[in-house]
This record gives sequence, C-alpha cells and structure tokens, in this order.
Amino acid sequence: MRSFAALSALAIFGMATVAQAEITGTAVVTSDYDFRGVSLSDEDPALQGSIDYAHENGFYASAWASTLDYGSDYDGSLELDLSAGLSGETEIGIGWDVGLVWYTYPDSDSSDTKSKIEDYGEAYLGGSYKMFDAKVWYTDDYGDTGDDAWYTELNASFELPAGLTLALHVGRSFGDYWDQVASDAEDDLETSGIDGDYTDWSIGLGYTVDHFDLSLRYVDTDTDSALQINNGAFANDSRVVFSVSTSFPWTN
Repeated sequence: MRSFAALSALAIFGMATVAQAEITGTAVVTSDYDFRGVSLSDEDPALQGSIDYAHENGFYASAWASTLDYGSDYDGSLELDLSAGLSGETEIGIGWDVGLVWYTYPDSDSSDTKSKIEDYGEAYLGGSYKMFDAKVWYTDDYGDTGDDAWYTELNASFELPAGLTLALHVGRSFGDYWDQVASDAEDDLETSGIDGDYTDWSIGLGYTVDHFDLSLRYVDTDTDSALQINNGAFANDSRVVFSVSTSFPWTN
C-alpha cells in the first residue's frame, strides 16, 4: 500500500500539470504475453494497449492493459497496470527515469474453485546512454505475499541495414520472494519442479512498415523448470514471440 500511496501522489502532481502535455496511445497484437521470460497468456496470443500522458517537465503517467491466462486455478483474464514517473536527460546525454507501477487484475476474484490474482505495486529506477539502458525494479510486497522481490535488466538496441533494429535483453529476478519459492518447493513434492531466482534473456529484430512496428524475438531463461509468478506456476519454455504494434495519433 505504500507504493500505491506514492503512485497516487505522483498522479495528483501530474493532474496539476495537464497543460502543455501530450496524450498518446498504443495498440499491440502479440503471439504471447511475455513477462520477464515467462508466458502470462499460456503461450497463446494476447491483445494489449495503453493510454500515455507525457508533460514537457518530464512527468508521465499511463494505463496499460493486456489479456492474460493464469490457468484453470486462477480467476481473471485482464491485467491493468497504472504507472507514473519522472524522466529526463543530462547535458551529456545520460537519461534517467524513476517511477511506480501498480499491477491490478480488475476482473479477478476468489471462489470455491479459483484463486484471485492479487494486486501489488513496484518501484523502478532506470538510466540510459546512447543505445544502452538499464533498470532496477523493486517491490516490498510481491503478489501480496509480504515478501520483497527485485528485478534488474539491461537492454541494448542497434540499427542494422535495410531498416532493421537488433534488440538485446537480459534480466535477473531475485529477492526474498524467490528464496521463499525455492524453499517451499523443496518441502513440497507437488511443486518440486519450481525454481527460485532466475535469469531471462531475449534477442530480437524490429522493422517498421508505415505506422506499424513489427517485432520478432527469441525468449529463454536459464532454467527449464516451472516458475512461480504472482502465486501462479508457469512454464517458461524457450519460444519465439511475434508482435505488431502501432501508436496513436498517426502523424502522417
């Protein structure tokens, strides 16, 4: 809840600076909802979109949504992420970014046969320089479990001939939550195939056609066992993810 309170404060600040702002949107069709190397759509296609607000002073806020599939044990088919932050760039071209995101599942509820997907908040701090960017994510209550969790990532983007872009990514999930997952799995034969902390990585190509961005990525992790994300167990098979996205408004 501390993260939610801070996010609300950022949002109030942003509402006071509506003038001189830009509002845009995105729409995405993807073959898989990949989240840090794990499929949150059961390796099925997903629809995604966002409404984004950006002010010239560096404040921004967004609402991002995606369809999802946590499996038959969990209720809910929609994720809605609310985020706000500040970003800028120094005189020598080093970019910085700090903010908060609140992960919500508005159509999820508990019942006699299904579990609720719990909301939680996460803070992040990032930096960038030329084609490289890095970001650290932290939550003190991952999936409403009361345990903290960290995620660090490094990304790079390179322009290639013929209008192609090469995108590289590596990330690491760790912290008390992941330690507890591994400990619980050792004590429970039914979940003995679940790992704790792990590394994910991807390599992809991007190409733009008119107003549409095409992306083809190979995604994998350093473990073949199931992974425990927000209380749900997910396979993390190596796979290829294809997506088509566009941003609004179209300028030409």
